[in-house]
Amino acid sequence: MSNSQEVILDALEQQANRIRQLLYARTARRPLVIEFSGTPKSGKTASIDILSLFFRRNGFRVQIFSERTSLAPVDSRNGHPDCNAWLSCESLQGIIESVGKNTDLLFMDRGIFDGLVWNTFLLNTGRITATEAHKFTDFFTLVRWTRLIDLVCVMKCDPSVSIDREYTNQLTRKRGSIMEENTLAEFNAIHADAVTAEGRVA
Repeated sequence: MSNSQEVILDALEQQANRIRQLLYARTARRPLVIEFSGTPKSGKTASIDILSLFFRRNGFRVQIFSERTSLAPVDSRNGHPDCNAWLSCESLQGIIESVGKNTDLLFMDRGIFDGLVWNTFLLNTGRITATEAHKFTDFFTLVRWTRLIDLVCVMKCDPSVSIDREYTNQLTRKRGSIMEENTLAEFNAIHADAVTAEGRVA
């Protein structure tokens, strides 16, 4: 490891220690909740794994809420509205349950913010009505829930890069309903609009 890398790591570890002190000093007895959202294949899961190891090695009690699409008991193809509703409810449940656990940091691999982005996508593509979209948004943006989320990190990736990462080790280059350039570009645009509207998003 180079000297410059050592300096950076020393600074990060000092900041981690400061964060831990602030967490233990606050009156709120719940974890710091950080959601990762963004373009498919943008590196969300890898970033969470790296950060999780870093904070654990620096004395934090860390919990990871893993991406749940593969576990959905409802149709997850083509961005089905029922799947988004199920995933968003799962995310909310994970956040609520974390309040009572002995945890310092909760990293979410997609969560409520991501569900709201999908909600907009479903509206734009005619899969849900404007009334359904508004009711979904009204519920998941209740202050009762949003006050439990401290930060949303949005990771953007060019559609061509996402496609390359998706198919590098596959035996097909045929595009899927979501993993195709135009759809990925639309997701990037929706995320950009959401970031503009929400000040706590990084």
